Amino acid sequence: VLGTLTLQACWFGEREDILILVRAGDPVSRSIAEYYAAARDIPEEHILTLEIQGTSDADLISLAAFESDIAVPIESYLAREDPDSRIDVLITTLGIPVRIGRCEPGRPHYPRDCLALAVDAALAGLGRLELATDEDPVVDGRRPWTANPYFGDPRPFKKFRRQEADAKLRFLVARLT
Repeated sequence: VLGTLTLQACWFGEREDILILVRAGDPVSRSIAEYYAAARDIPEEHILTLEIQGTSDADLISLAAFESDIAVPIESYLAREDPDSRIDVLITTLGIPVRIGRCEPGRPHYPRDCLALAVDAALAGLGRLELATDEDPVVDGRRPWTANPYFGDPRPFKKFRRQEADAKLRFLVARLT
């Protein structure tokens, strides 16, 4: 009886605040998502398969392809399946591109020096950030970017999101590889 009560006290139910992103046709991406969903009690319907057009480098995606193959399907899913905005964590799996655009040849490929945008950063502000394009000005060797408004904030993310409803940061983003 004590064991059953302890297990019931630890039961939190399904994690309806997480959406896992999978690359269509990638069995490793699918396996990672299914394993993580089972381990964290995330419902199967919170695994979203994305049809991402191939590139010569699977870690890179163009801005246009990001919009059409990643952003639009996620926004459509959220409008249809999460009208109450319960989802506040996006998890990408192996196979989801890492960068939008390319670092310029001859420049170091450190994130701080690269003019390309991280997919994770674009997902964090999905629908709230205007993404830089190749035509945007370069200032001091970089394109302007918006600092993470949650960085160093002591509040739990759910509370931050509730209290800062208009913040550019919309989701926490994690990457499982």
